[in-house]
Amino acid sequence: MRYRGDVMKTGICIEGGGAKGAYEAGIIKALYDRGIKRYDYIAGTSIGSVTGYFLITGNVEKLVDMWKNIDCLGVDKVENDGITVDNSPVINILNELSGEIDKDSELYVNYVKIDGCKMNEVVEEVSHMNKEDMIERIKYSSLLPFNPDRSMKFRDRFALDLQKGIYDGYCLDGGLIRGLMLDPVFDKNPDRIVIISTKDDFEVPEELRDKHKNTEIIVVKPEQKFDPKATLYFEKNFCNRIFEEGYRLGMQAADRHGI
Repeated sequence: MRYRGDVMKTGICIEGGGAKGAYEAGIIKALYDRGIKRYDYIAGTSIGSVTGYFLITGNVEKLVDMWKNIDCLGVDKVENDGITVDNSPVINILNELSGEIDKDSELYVNYVKIDGCKMNEVVEEVSHMNKEDMIERIKYSSLLPFNPDRSMKFRDRFALDLQKGIYDGYCLDGGLIRGLMLDPVFDKNPDRIVIISTKDDFEVPEELRDKHKNTEIIVVKPEQKFDPKATLYFEKNFCNRIFEEGYRLGMQAADRHGI
């Protein structure tokens, strides 16, 4: 392990996944309990960007509280405006969070900007922004499209609506293009990188491993596939169960890496 002077630089990449953010929060809490209190570089998509805001403002315990008490938010009854899934319950929590933004950290979020029928990925580093603008970008990153017609699969329905121009001018969930951003963190070449994936078959691309041989890469992924419906299953018992699963896997990862 190499260090820059006596300071270790640590980055984290957090995948999107809606309610699966509870599992990710469990991992983060485990690593927090084992001594990783802050991150120099954070990349988050969708719920990962929400989690990133908790991290950059030093609110890990409040992140845990949110998922432990998810039923109090009412997000188990997913609302929509006929076009998008309402993410305001979670965004409201971010607006109410106290804590200064760690200006020595960088938070990267991605979202999809719709131009006519075209999707364009936007990646922004938001830590230099004021709180209002930061949270606006996170709202974009976690705003899922919605169509009540369930006769088609989600991706097929969205593709059709996109071609109809329904979402022209919208900024939507970054996971529509890329659910897990690695390059914003790897490009910073930190000493240690934590990757939290919601996919049981995730593997770090070989080219990244080869290029960053001196970087400690900690991958935490589920032991089995999540149910496809888990993304919008904001139910307390479910969220608490996968939080505990994430905590256990986070502790196992910490043991493997001697943290």
